[in-house]
Amino acid sequence: MHRRTAPATRLGAALATAVAVGSLGLVAPAEAAPAFGTDPVVVEKPRAKVAKVVDLRWAEHPTFDRVVVDLRGRRSPGYHASHVRTLVRDGSGETVRIRGRHKFQLVLRPARTFDHKGHSLYEGPRHRKIGLPTLRAMTFMSDFEGDVVFGFGVRSKPFRVFTLSRPSRVVLDFKHPQ
Repeated sequence: MHRRTAPATRLGAALATAVAVGSLGLVAPAEAAPAFGTDPVVVEKPRAKVAKVVDLRWAEHPTFDRVVVDLRGRRSPGYHASHVRTLVRDGSGETVRIRGRHKFQLVLRPARTFDHKGHSLYEGPRHRKIGLPTLRAMTFMSDFEGDVVFGFGVRSKPFRVFTLSRPSRVVLDFKHPQ
């Protein structure tokens, strides 16, 4: 599940971008992903119910590397996605060393990785070296006071972030170096 995968085929990509609509079986293109950029992206959802983070996975595509954060239920959190100078764990203040030229942080808010009884829901990796063209490493930083934080080491800065539903996911793409 958390391993390097082969680049997507053109047919697979075409099928993935189509969505069946209505009972007539008509097909319409899926909503386009946002453009790549380097500026921080902030999406606030102050009245949102808490999203439950259960997994994180990645794959290589022809022009970018994709990270998908899987969520349980229909709730999708707000997020803050940006490059940072250093990765620091909330609560402890510990600096995290990670492979990659640039450091990137994804904060999901409001979100958590445990249920109401305190049992962990997150089954994804905690810290991994990754050998994709842009994505070099990832680390689960923290689940602290309603924020779930992931850190990434990357080779180039352009990225995009967006959410998908049914099932709920937060998607983070890192553009391959030119």
